[in-house]
Amino acid sequence: MEKGGDLEDCISTPEADELSLKFADEQKAKLPKPGQVDLIVGGPPCQVINRIVLCYPSIIISFLHHTWLFLNAYRFLLVLFRVSPG
Repeated sequence: MEKGGDLEDCISTPEADELSLKFADEQKAKLPKPGQVDLIVGGPPCQVINRIVLCYPSIIISFLHHTWLFLNAYRFLLVLFRVSPG
């Protein structure tokens, strides 16, 4: 967020803030800026998510919300996000 100029829009946890302070300037320089990554492919571990959804349906909503915040911040050209039965 800092590198992309969106720091004031960043919503993060105290743990994430603490971990980000440990990044060296050289590591930060290697991170892509928003719009520099065209494609991201991924998704949650299927078996774990399926079990969590059965027991705690509100957790999946939170997970998807935070995933959207990440995807929106980096402005990927294409995203393949797959959740399959486990």
